[in-house]
Amino acid sequence: MYRFLTSAICFLLITFLTNAARNTNTNSNSNNPPTESCDQLDSPQTCLIDNRHIDESSWQIEKNRKVTSLKLTNIQSENLPINVDESFPNLVSYSASETSFRILKKEHLRHLRSLESLSLNKGELIRVRRDAFDDMPNLQRLDLGYNFIKMVSPENFRELGKLEFLSIKNNEIEEISPRIFKGLLNLKEFNGDDNKLASITGETFSNNRRLRNISLKGNNLKFVDDSTFNGLKELQSLDLSGNDCIDKVYNFRGTAGALLTAIRMDMNNFCQIGVKD
Repeated sequence: MYRFLTSAICFLLITFLTNAARNTNTNSNSNNPPTESCDQLDSPQTCLIDNRHIDESSWQIEKNRKVTSLKLTNIQSENLPINVDESFPNLVSYSASETSFRILKKEHLRHLRSLESLSLNKGELIRVRRDAFDDMPNLQRLDLGYNFIKMVSPENFRELGKLEFLSIKNNEIEEISPRIFKGLLNLKEFNGDDNKLASITGETFSNNRRLRNISLKGNNLKFVDDSTFNGLKELQSLDLSGNDCIDKVYNFRGTAGALLTAIRMDMNNFCQIGVKD
């Protein structure tokens, strides 16, 4: 009788522990985000993922240490993949186009310290969290064009000291805060075409002494301060065409540098630059 009870207790205990282990594994697996694989490796270094519909709030990509370039297109998901730094620890270039995510968060881009180029264009992005780009100290190119962004903050660019190219074209931005690009000491090209900007102040580009190309065509500019381009001795081209109320070059060559040889002012209504109402 004693042996029977002992055996029964042991059997029940083993069964209980086995089921508990199974439940633990099941719960663990259910908490893990789904993992997507590359559609193809265009080269040993490039991962392409196209035309995916992902219902889960978070997802990740299969790991591959050889990948240095990630290209996402037509991804229907409320978020970009997480743990990209773990999937591709040597990532240099990252692009996502025709995607449906609307808020860019730091967790989408964390620890991408080797990244040099980031393109998030032709999507439905409406908001960029202030710290979204804080983990990318080596970023040189940033393209946020063709989205629905309404506002950019000085904090968005505070850690991007090596950035050389910035595009926010074809969004819905109405205002650029003074000195918004304060930390972008190496910025060479800025494209803010086709937004809803109404004015540019003298402090906007005051720290960007290496700027060579500025394009602000197709906005609602009514006033451009005559000191806006002071000190930009390397400026070569300036496009202010297709705005509301700009028609004269108000000593831009004098306030900028001798290298400024290409200025576009066409398709503007008659008004005076450098004179406020």
